[in-house]
Amino acid sequence: KALPAFSPDKYYSSAAVWAIQLANGTRCIKGTGGMGKVDGVDIGYICTNGGATTLPNNEHPVWSVEYISGTSATATIVQGAHVVRAWRD
Repeated sequence: KALPAFSPDKYYSSAAVWAIQLANGTRCIKGTGGMGKVDGVDIGYICTNGGATTLPNNEHPVWSVEYISGTSATATIVQGAHVVRAWRD
């Protein structure tokens, strides 16, 4: 059965989201434990392509994250990305 449609708003807590899909099709799951920071921003999700993202910004109708190309100490935020789907508990 298909998942319910994703219609984010500021009342839909990003803290409860355990997986996201970005506009480019990349899927990411919420990390556990100490995820670290990149450019002073908390890493929240590990992606299927080896990258990572920040926690979603849900202050606008279209959620966004900062995409990180890697998770090493020298990683940098490379671009913003829109969230097109989210799964939550």
